[in-house]
Amino acid sequence: MKYTDLMLDIETAGRNPGCAIIQIAAVPFNINTGAVSKETFSMAINLDSQFEKGFNYCPNTLKWWKKENLNLFKQLSNSTNHYVEAGKAFQQYFNGLENHKEIRV
Repeated sequence: MKYTDLMLDIETAGRNPGCAIIQIAAVPFNINTGAVSKETFSMAINLDSQFEKGFNYCPNTLKWWKKENLNLFKQLSNSTNHYVEAGKAFQQYFNGLENHKEIRV
């Protein structure tokens, strides 16, 4: 199956530029047939390592996360994955897709 598109979901610690990234997830799909790939990507990213480097957050966003699903927020934000490692892992995942040069994000 040829997947023509990639849905990319980036969970962040705020809506402003410079906010830390909590999680990156992606799934290839074919917009014409509705077929969805099982070759998904999902990686949580440690927040503290980003805050130490000057990334920021929106207090209201963190309050929302903690209210909506505190356990999930803790699981994601306490990940041991560094943001640079996550970026490299996503790049490797994307470049490994069969038709990555043609796929629409």
